[in-house]
Amino acid sequence: MKSPIKDQATAMLCLATLKTKFPVGSVIDVYRFYSGQVEFNLAATNRFIKANTISYPVYEFWQCMAEDAKRVYEIATSESFQFQAEMFPLLQEGWYNYRDPYIRAALFFILNRCSSTGFVSSGQLSTEYFNPISLSYLRSFAFPQHFHLTHVPQNTLSGMIDEDSDGEYLFVPCGSFSYNLFEHGKSRGREETPVNHQELRHRLRETSKKWVIAYKYHAAIQEFYNQELITLVDKYGRTTTDEHAAAEVVISNF
Repeated sequence: MKSPIKDQATAMLCLATLKTKFPVGSVIDVYRFYSGQVEFNLAATNRFIKANTISYPVYEFWQCMAEDAKRVYEIATSESFQFQAEMFPLLQEGWYNYRDPYIRAALFFILNRCSSTGFVSSGQLSTEYFNPISLSYLRSFAFPQHFHLTHVPQNTLSGMIDEDSDGEYLFVPCGSFSYNLFEHGKSRGREETPVNHQELRHRLRETSKKWVIAYKYHAAIQEFYNQELITLVDKYGRTTTDEHAAAEVVISNF
């Protein structure tokens, strides 16, 4: 199942490994939801996904898709939404100021697809992934049956994790690993959910739930999560023991 949203920031190759972690019929709380590429595929194979985001623009985009995806598509493909290259950074700065949520949703899609980073508010103009195929994903998208999305008004990723949720498992797509150095005052788009990796590790080690997180490969991760089970995944989505072939890392406490 293809998401209309491009996601270059988080792990995308480890779906097969995640399916071995989350049994069919299980209930999974997902935090840091963005494109849904992994989550929609888990839901389509009879896992119950309870996705959460602290970003209201992310929540609003998917709500518009749930209510009237055809309208989002028609706005995104209308002649009035064609823009010159010099307009791109201006739209990145002010897309969320439009009053109509469906216009904001259409801009969310266009800017995401035209951004080199896959974010809506940042990145250089790159139209490679804004094409008839991506528009077909937008036009034909329908939510899988076992998927639900909630907006959680929190300031941090670790703060939104709910110990009292009735989910059996917890999953976080973390993206790139870092030690969060030199990030004070760093500008971020409204669609982004930053990760404080040390805070997240502390929160996960506190919880009694079974949890799984996924990263793009980084040599420091195995030492950073030295109490947990580490699975390396190569660029083809296969598990591997070769660190040189690893593209992603799946970490779990079970």
